[in-house]
Order: sequence, then C-alpha cells, then structure tokens
Amino acid sequence: MAIVGNEIQTTRRLTIVPSVAVVAGELIAADGTKADGSNGQPVGVAEYDAAIGEPVSVIAGVVKVKLSGAVVAGDDLAVDAANAGQAKKATAVAIAAGATAVTSAAANGSTDITGGVLPERFVGTALEGGSASDLVKAWIW
Repeated sequence: MAIVGNEIQTTRRLTIVPSVAVVAGELIAADGTKADGSNGQPVGVAEYDAAIGEPVSVIAGVVKVKLSGAVVAGDDLAVDAANAGQAKKATAVAIAAGATAVTSAAANGSTDITGGVLPERFVGTALEGGSASDLVKAWIW
C-alpha cells in the first residue's frame, strides 16, 4: 500500500496469519478471513497483499480501504456482506410503518429497539470519495 506523506496514520497494528489470500486494503476479521459481516467485527485492513498462511499486518486508523461501491467523504462505512473484505456506504436504520391502523391511545405504545449488533457491521468513516474497487482514505476503528 503506497504511503504518501502523512496520508496513512495507524492507531493499531496486528499481525494475523490469514486463512485466505488477502489484498491490501481489504477488511480482515480476527479469524484471518476477509470480513463479510458474519465473522465478527473487522480488526482492521490488510496493509499489503498476503498469501494463505503468510503473516500480514492488519492496521486501523487513517488507512486505505477497498470499496465495493460509491461513497463520498463523510459517509459511514460498513462491511459489505456480498463482497467479502470490502467496505460499502452504510445504510440508515429504518423502522417500517405498520399496515394496521391504531384506533386508541392505549394501543399506540412505544417502540423498543433492543440488542447491540445491527444487520450491518459499521467500520468507520470515508475521508474521501470513491467508487467500486477504489482504495480510499478512511478512518477505520
């Protein structure tokens, strides 16, 4: 991964032995696979390409991350379940309106949202825009 000036500012660096081949900028899960949303929160991005079983530095902070689609600076990023290892623009949480009319104040109760893991795994914020397959600067935590 090319580093230009202070473009990359790592806050965390781990060495992981991947169980799949990884490419610089891909989101990596703690189990050594490309993050896909089903294998836990990513621990960072691969700093460089690595083959199966070859140790790779996985970094977080202001780093370059691989995109699966278009983003603009300031967009929240999430793991793209359809494109393992890649980040996408996170989608907003929405609660759909019910189809049944509420006819009394007693029936119109509050909505409780519980749990801590949303359907998408948020990973950071885009610091620049880009499109599919681009490596863009992002704050990855």
